[in-house]
Amino acid sequence: MKSRDYNKAVKISDHVFWVGTYDTSDPFQCNAYLIVAHGKGIIIDPGSVLYYDNFVQKVSEIIKFKAISHIIIQHQDPDVCGNIAMLMDLIRSSGNENCTIITHKRTGSLIRHYGAHLIYEYSDQLPDQTLNLGSEQTLSFIHTPYLHAPGAIATYYNTDKILFSGDLFGGMTEHWDLFADEGYFEQIEAFHKEYMPAKELLLFGMTKFERYDIEKIAPQHGSVLNRRQATSIIEAFKDFECGLFIDQSFRDELHAARKKIEEQNDIMNRELMLAGQFQRNLLPDKKVTKSIEGLDIAFLFKPCHHVSGDFLIIEQIDEQHLGVLVVDVVGHGVMPGLATIQVKTLFEEYQTESLSPAAILKIINEKSFSVSENDIFLTALYLVYDKEKAVIHMASAGGVP
Repeated sequence: MKSRDYNKAVKISDHVFWVGTYDTSDPFQCNAYLIVAHGKGIIIDPGSVLYYDNFVQKVSEIIKFKAISHIIIQHQDPDVCGNIAMLMDLIRSSGNENCTIITHKRTGSLIRHYGAHLIYEYSDQLPDQTLNLGSEQTLSFIHTPYLHAPGAIATYYNTDKILFSGDLFGGMTEHWDLFADEGYFEQIEAFHKEYMPAKELLLFGMTKFERYDIEKIAPQHGSVLNRRQATSIIEAFKDFECGLFIDQSFRDELHAARKKIEEQNDIMNRELMLAGQFQRNLLPDKKVTKSIEGLDIAFLFKPCHHVSGDFLIIEQIDEQHLGVLVVDVVGHGVMPGLATIQVKTLFEEYQTESLSPAAILKIINEKSFSVSENDIFLTALYLVYDKEKAVIHMASAGGVP
């Protein structure tokens, strides 16, 4: 660890200073930051009442409190902003009545309980959730809900390409240094498993962060990450078990259940594929239909799912007559697919009962699935072609095909 004087502010980039406290008795270090741009100061997460005097001393080394334009509060915990009432009293006593607190609306409703008259701008109500500092310098506020508070935000400073990440990327470290070492990820894993509520929420936050060009990550706890570390840990946290997964036995049980569901899904998908293949095998043989004298017959069968509610039957009723039945069962999947097979079975059984298409459709309707009992609806078009007379008789049922 490099020797640094943590009793003084530490410059971490061209415009950003660390103004936190190194408490040797506590592995949970609290970091506060100060941005100085165009003679104005912006404080990020001013910190705890416990470290207030130390914080004030460090800020005073860099800039007068009269020049503080904004205080960014990224969530409401006492170690983040417990000193806000004292700080605002100090700023106002310097003659500065215009200092504004920027926080998420959900956070603002809670930090008011620290006391004092607080003037807010809500990060989620700013145009593009961005604060313009002048000369193309901006602060972008990134809502990271439930990581670990509903109104939690992170802040990206475009000029120095620093992400102020709040509790994310922080942790309890036994041997602390302001700048992270190579084993930092292992040091912060436990913190994130306990404090971050769900893997999906953590992934959501990481996908937001990776859109930014990040040179450094400055967390509210723990150590500052360089570009390479930031890229690596963002990627690692995109697939990180946390929150509900903290209990190992529950985690094992959940993973076993998930594996069982995946296995059952694989079985079901294989069976559906086989069912679909079986249904396609029941379609008219194109070689046979091409051989019917005097007719050119073509069809395309392209189901949305493995098993379809659409079906086609082409049958030679006798030497003179050809029957063509087009069926559309409402819906997709197994039940409509089974209905088409039942219709085919009924058609093959009763097709010679009559040369009247309407009569055949009536028989199929009477003997197929009960609409009232199974909510199975189908539309059908049946035509009989008389080859000698070159006449088609046609009927439809259930609606206009």
